[in-house]
Amino acid sequence: MNYKERIMIYPYDSNMTDVLRSNRFCDKYKEIYLCTMKGWGLVGNNPGIADGGTLINEMEVEDSFENCLKKVDTVVFVESDKELLKGKYVYPQMYTAASARKNIIDLLENNEIQEEIERYCIECEVNYSPFRRHDLNIEMNDHVKKEGLIECNVPIVVVAGETVNSKKFAVEYGIKEELENQGYNPILVGSKAYCEFLGDLSFPDFMLRHNINDIEQVLMFNRFINKIGKDADVIIIGIPGGIISCTDYLYGDFGILAYKVFQSINVDFFVFNVLYEEYYPSFFNEMQMFINKRFSTNVDVFNICNKHIDWEKVETAKPRQIPFLSLTTESIESEIKLMNRGNNTPIVSSGNISDMKEIVELLVKKLEVEEKKIIF
Repeated sequence: MNYKERIMIYPYDSNMTDVLRSNRFCDKYKEIYLCTMKGWGLVGNNPGIADGGTLINEMEVEDSFENCLKKVDTVVFVESDKELLKGKYVYPQMYTAASARKNIIDLLENNEIQEEIERYCIECEVNYSPFRRHDLNIEMNDHVKKEGLIECNVPIVVVAGETVNSKKFAVEYGIKEELENQGYNPILVGSKAYCEFLGDLSFPDFMLRHNINDIEQVLMFNRFINKIGKDADVIIIGIPGGIISCTDYLYGDFGILAYKVFQSINVDFFVFNVLYEEYYPSFFNEMQMFINKRFSTNVDVFNICNKHIDWEKVETAKPRQIPFLSLTTESIESEIKLMNRGNNTPIVSSGNISDMKEIVELLVKKLEVEEKKIIF
């Protein structure tokens, strides 16, 4: 019988809620402790309130790193959706954990002390496991440039969001789990940087580098998808960030990354996550036309997430940082029913499990109509 570890996730906030809602993830561990920062309003509460979504069973949030450390074998250090000084609140705790002979799993996107903490873990005789975006050694050469794009014979599902923090990963992971429940073999290329930790693939690092030009990135991503598709029934791709600009000064990357992805592959099914707003009736039809014109694809499902821009704080927010409010999933479900009236494209909520099943049903049905069935 394999030993199940007791782990602590630190610093806990909404960044990890979608993972904790997965029974498959939680079943891997004997116990999971959640340690947050003082002042984040999560202490003593159910961890599900961190993002306003459904409650997460049998867990409670604490704020004492030392107390949690005594109860675990491994500490999982994660990125936070909130602004946090790692040098003050994260890196010192790494040394504390290693000194206490606790194993470390490092899911930080940018760890400035990785080499130092790795050496220190060796000295303390504990395991240090960093998880970063990988690229599967996809190379660019003259042959690839001459050959151009290669058609992928496996159905491709793309999940993208209007902005950052639009609950894309909840949809990506939800689609993957529902397909697995139905007996399929999906491969997830997730928008989160820590997907390898979950046994999946993260969006490749070469697409985010500035030393690789746009044309090469398009060709490399095309090869990346063809390489992983050899063993899959369906490929799910989550595009990091947002694909449109909210305002003239909240512009993200203007959808450039998404444009390169859509240029490199043919999309069979597209789920577009949008923030919650009081939309006028024609919004979704107009957004459908906008997406088609800019990315040469159609939205198959709109997913309304429970995030809302805090417009009162926009003008005082730091450059390019969008202030968000979290709404409860229940509070927007009735609104979604109204939004579906008069719209040709289905509108769902990722916070609703039945809606996730509906997305997969729509996916399978579309592929059957287009004679591109998911093959076992």
